[in-house]
Amino acid sequence: MSKFIIEMKKLNIFLVALILLINKQIYAQNSPAPIKLVQFVLTPNHDNWNYKLNEKASIKILVHKFGVPIKNAKITYQYGQDFLQEEKKGELKLKNGTGQISIGTMKTPGFKQLIVKTIIDGQLYRDQIKVGFAPFKIKPTTNNPKDFDSFWEKAINHNKQIPIDPVLTYKPEYSTTKVDVFLVQIQNYKKGQHVYGYLSKPKDNKKHPVLFHPPGAGVKKINPILAFAEQGFISFTTEIHGISPEISKEDYKDISRALGNYWAINLDDKDNYYYKSVYLGCTRAIDFLTSLPEFDGKNVVVTGGSQGGALSIVTAGLDKRVTALASFYPALSDNSAYINNRAGGWYFYI
Repeated sequence: MSKFIIEMKKLNIFLVALILLINKQIYAQNSPAPIKLVQFVLTPNHDNWNYKLNEKASIKILVHKFGVPIKNAKITYQYGQDFLQEEKKGELKLKNGTGQISIGTMKTPGFKQLIVKTIIDGQLYRDQIKVGFAPFKIKPTTNNPKDFDSFWEKAINHNKQIPIDPVLTYKPEYSTTKVDVFLVQIQNYKKGQHVYGYLSKPKDNKKHPVLFHPPGAGVKKINPILAFAEQGFISFTTEIHGISPEISKEDYKDISRALGNYWAINLDDKDNYYYKSVYLGCTRAIDFLTSLPEFDGKNVVVTGGSQGGALSIVTAGLDKRVTALASFYPALSDNSAYINNRAGGWYFYI
């Protein structure tokens, strides 16, 4: 994985199409928020939201109702370093519905956030904005252990000795005239332990690139995604807990309560940490996809958001077969940052 960090990997032409497709997926999976009667418009005084160290930032604030600025609107605000203790709180009256707040600067790379609130006609409205200060100069808070590469090479090689034993069940209720959908069970980590997911394939008997799509956080039902296959990918959308996505909602709730904060299970034991089997399951998904006769033999894509974004990065780092990566708002990132006076990512251990 360290070689991956140094060299990255070549992104092929499919990445461009994939990014466009991801945008489509985001809108398809998340219904648009209802239009609010009252809205904030927060505009930084730097056109790309990024500032140099010691450069002062200010935010223009507009409050409007049905697009019309609200005169003399009163707001409360607070700002400070992202997810840390606020530096300042205050109130501001917006003449003609507009105003401006200086949020200062930073001497070290990082982010600042401004949170604003107002009460209009008895209803509370709030919004926030975050700006970066030399964000591309942020340094990691940890270094790879000396045995990092050898540890994962050994784990992956051991996992490959376990028969993958794929079981595919055709799902006509999800399939269309263009896409075949299968429920898939593959063996991972230990004999008798499995990863489940939905495989979607174009119905044209041609060779195609393969795409692995790991899930966001939580213990919850996954659903087949046909859009990737409609764009010419053989896609595999998985869960990570060894649970069939076709069990009842009640069973899901019971398992979710039992697992609790699964991301912390055996955190102090690298050999038995919960995510070890998850990471190996991701490489096992690549094993499965590249074994399919319809695989074009060359293009292997990973993509996901939140936990899925992190798992996409991990998969690309651990598996040299991955040729394209598209990760958005990845979790599992910079978890030790809080002890270095900087906000870390989910799961917020500190």
